[in-house]
Amino acid sequence: MTRKSLALAVIVAGLGVSGGSSLAHTVAAPALRVVRLSPLTIQGAHFKGAERVTVTLLAPKRASATGVASPGGTFTVAFRNVKAGRCTYSLRARGARGSVAALKATTKPTCRPKAQVAFGAYVVVTGTNFQPGERVTVKLVGNESWTASAVVSSRGTFAADFGAIALSNCDKYTLTVVGSKGSRFALQHAQVPC
Repeated sequence: MTRKSLALAVIVAGLGVSGGSSLAHTVAAPALRVVRLSPLTIQGAHFKGAERVTVTLLAPKRASATGVASPGGTFTVAFRNVKAGRCTYSLRARGARGSVAALKATTKPTCRPKAQVAFGAYVVVTGTNFQPGERVTVKLVGNESWTASAVVSSRGTFAADFGAIALSNCDKYTLTVVGSKGSRFALQHAQVPC
C-alpha cells in the first residue's frame, strides 16, 4: 500500500468512525406561506426535489392546485378563483413522495372575531369574522345573565336576538361569544352616565 492510498484509507475510516456526522446536515420540514392575496398564491419550501405537490385549500372554500417542486424543493401555486382579502386560509399540501405541510394563515390583523351590542326595543348582538358554519353561544352579563345562540353564515357573520331584556347601553355589562370551531370574543362595557 502506498502512502497516498494509506492516507486515503485513514481519512475514509475516520469518516466511518464518526458516523459521517461531518457530512450530515439538518433537513427542514416542508412549509407553506402566503405570498400574494390576489390571486391567492402559495409558496412551498423544503419539499423533495421534483416532487409533484397538490395543495388543497380547505377554507374559505375548497379548491386545489398542483405544482412540481424544483430541485431545491420549492414551488409556487395560485388559486385563481379565490377572492382576495378573506381573513383566514387553511391549506394542506401533500407530495407524491411523502412530503406533507399545513398552514392556517390570517392575512389581516382586522380579521379577528368581533361582536357588538345593538340596543333598541330589542337587544341584538351581531358578529363578524367568525368561522362559517360555526355555532356560537352569546352571553350577556349585567345585573342578570342572558344567553342566546346562533349559527354563523358563510360570510362569517351572525345575529343573536335577545328580545326585550333589562339591559341598556348605560349599564355595566360583559359580552362573551364562544364558537364551536374555536372563535372567541369578549368585551367589558363600563357603566356610563345617561
